[in-house]
This record gives sequence, C-alpha cells and structure tokens, in this order.
Amino acid sequence: MWTGLDGFPAFCTGETVFSVLAEFTKRVHPESNAAWLKELFGNSYQTAITDLASNLDELEQRIPAVYGYDADYMINWHTTAPYHRLGQSESQTQKLYKAMKVKSFNATNVHIYAGNMHSGIRRPSFSRACTICIGVDRKKYGRTYWHRGHQLPGIEVCPLHGIYLTEVNLRNTQRHTFVTLEEVLATQAPIEPGTEMPDTRLINLAQDSYYLLTHPEIQVAREKTHQLYEAIARDRGMARRSGKMDFGGIDECAQLLFVGNTLTIQVVFASSSANCLDVSTSDETQCCLAFD
Repeated sequence: MWTGLDGFPAFCTGETVFSVLAEFTKRVHPESNAAWLKELFGNSYQTAITDLASNLDELEQRIPAVYGYDADYMINWHTTAPYHRLGQSESQTQKLYKAMKVKSFNATNVHIYAGNMHSGIRRPSFSRACTICIGVDRKKYGRTYWHRGHQLPGIEVCPLHGIYLTEVNLRNTQRHTFVTLEEVLATQAPIEPGTEMPDTRLINLAQDSYYLLTHPEIQVAREKTHQLYEAIARDRGMARRSGKMDFGGIDECAQLLFVGNTLTIQVVFASSSANCLDVSTSDETQCCLAFD
C-alpha cells in the first residue's frame, strides 16, 4: 500500500488547499476514498472544504517538512481565511485558526468562526472560475486550478482580469472527495468569456478584496472597524443622535445608486494604496464603501 505524502504537489499561486489535494488525489489514484482521507488526515470522514480547510495540523505532519507547508502557511496563502479575519476580534481569529488546524473541529465550526453562517453575504453555492485564468494557468503550470480569490463571498469578478466569474459544476456543500477544476471542466460544456463587462465599482471591490487576501499581515482591530463605520455613517447623515445606524437611509442610498440591480453594500479594508474613498484615520488603513 502507498504510504507517506512524498511527491506532494507544489502549490500554484493562490491555489486552495482543496485544489492541491485534488491534484494529489488525481496523481495517486487511491483505490478507496475513505482510506485516502485517513492517509491524508488520520480519519476517513474528513470534510473536503473548497474555500477554507480543517484538520491542517494532521496534514502538516504528513507532508515532508522540506516542502515548508505548515498549517499557518496553508491558511494564510492557500485559503480565504485572511479575508474573513479582518474586523474580527483577536479571540475570534484565534478560534478560526484553531478550527482550521485541530482535529476536534469540523467544517461547520470553520464556517461559523469565519462568519459565514450568520452573514447576509453568503458563500457562493457553486465553486467559480475565471475563463481567462484557465488559459493562463494551463500555459504557465500545465493545469488550471481552484483560485481562492475566486471563492470570496460577495465578490463576482476576477480581480486579475476584471471579468465576471463563472460558476462551474461543483457545489460548495459538505463533501468528502477532492476534485480538480480540470476534472469538473471535462464533465460540462465549455465555458466562454461573458460579453457583459462588470461595473467598475465591482472590479474595484474585487481588487481591494484580493489585496486584503494576499496581505495577511494586515490586521484591523474590531474597535477601529466600528469607529470607521460610525465615521462614514456620520459623514453621510446616516447616524442618529443616539449613535445607532439609520439602516433605512442606508437602504435608500443603495437603491438610488443601484437602480435595477441587486447588490449588497459591503465595507472592506485596504491599504493606503487602494483606489477607493479615503476616510483614513491613520497612515495604515482606510475604509472603502463598495458604492463609492
């Protein structure tokens, strides 16, 4: 029986943990999926999470140390976790990282601590891909793969090419198998680039979100986040004297700006180099509204 994870594939830029495990599975051709999961994670019931990950401490122990793929590296550079942790308290971030590392936590807990379960901005129902990225990946790496930047909740545009992302035939539900993007594309009709160009504000939002995703060193304290939200609301006349937000005014503003569109107001944080509204209270961080 094949043992050990020597020959583990190299991660491509922005490739998810799910994707590289799918590529490894494809190369190894395990006879039993349950036995394969136990080989990877020490249990045969491991959930295959498409955007985040779980039980990474176990996976780290099985990958030869020479590869340098420890749990923190995989979380910061090959999951969507850096995007979700912005605005979280330190204890919330610790719980998220613990949920992704230790064996006692499951996929539901991972998404709870990422804030996905109670957010109005839901995870995509299906995994997504960029038609231009597919061609670029194949030329550069010999294969295309699942990009973490394509799986962010509320982001509909590829941050690298500024075109709408395309849903492919892979549901982001409870899974126990790892499937490559190439395998999914082989089972469906070819996807063509869309002719409709996204609103520039959606492109800017995708690019700002991608900046945050690829700079895990950026940390925004929750208290500061709250202060920035209040500052924007006050500047726009959307804060009452009591200090509470005027959500009716926010909704009216959004409808005036996006007549005929169903878009969600999102507030994201970016470095001072991002191209968005500057309401900075320091040299390090500024707050951006998606509708500016």
